[in-house]
Amino acid sequence: MLSIRRTFGAAIFTMFSLQANAGLIHQFDFINMNAPEVLPQIDMYDAGLALQVSGWTTSFNSDGEQKESWQPVSFPGIFYADLGLGLISSDDDGPFLDGGSSSYYDEDPDEGFLLVFSHTVSLDMMFFEGVGRSDDINISLVDFSSGIPELQISFHDIEPEFGVIAANDPSSALVGKAFMLWVDGDDDSVALAGLQVTRVPLPATAPLMALGLVMLRRFRRG
Repeated sequence: MLSIRRTFGAAIFTMFSLQANAGLIHQFDFINMNAPEVLPQIDMYDAGLALQVSGWTTSFNSDGEQKESWQPVSFPGIFYADLGLGLISSDDDGPFLDGGSSSYYDEDPDEGFLLVFSHTVSLDMMFFEGVGRSDDINISLVDFSSGIPELQISFHDIEPEFGVIAANDPSSALVGKAFMLWVDGDDDSVALAGLQVTRVPLPATAPLMALGLVMLRRFRRG
C-alpha cells in the first residue's frame, strides 16, 4: 500500500509539473553580436522548451505551386549574425533568407527554415530584419514525421509590419511542433531575428489517463 501511495504521489507531481510549464511564453533571440558563424543547424533552449532550426530549399512558381521537393541544406548552412538568421544554400548565395526563380532552381532556389520544437506550441510572433517593401513571408504547419517536411495549413505572402508578423489573436495562431517559413519571390530577402511562442497545455484528460494507467499497472503487480 505504501508503494502504491508513493506511485500515486509521483504521478500527481508529474501531472502538475506538466501543467505548470504549459501556457508559458517563450522567446528565442537569433541576434548574434559576436563574430558571424555559419552552422549546419541552430539549437536553442528556453525554460524547458527546445528549438531546432535547420535550412531547406524548394521551388514555388508564381502561382504558388511547389515545383521541387524540400531539400535540407547542411553546407554552407545557416548564417548566424547581427541581423539574425540567414541561409547560404550554395557557394554563390548571399547571407540572407532569399527567394529564387522557379526556372533556375539549381542556381537560385527558394529558401526556408524548418522550426522543430520539443513540445506543442502556438506560433505567436516572428521578428525579421532587412525587410523591404516587396518582401513577404510564407508560413506553414508541417508534418515532419517522415523526415521530409509536408506542408499542411499554410499562409502565403504575409507582409511583415515593421518587421513583425503576429497572430491577430490566439485562435489564429498556428499550433504544432514543426513549422516551415520560407520566401519564394526573386526580390524576397530577409533575416529571421526572433520568435515568440506559447507552450500549449496538455488536454486535461491526458494526465488523468496517464495516472490511471500507472495505478492500474501497480494494482496488477500487487
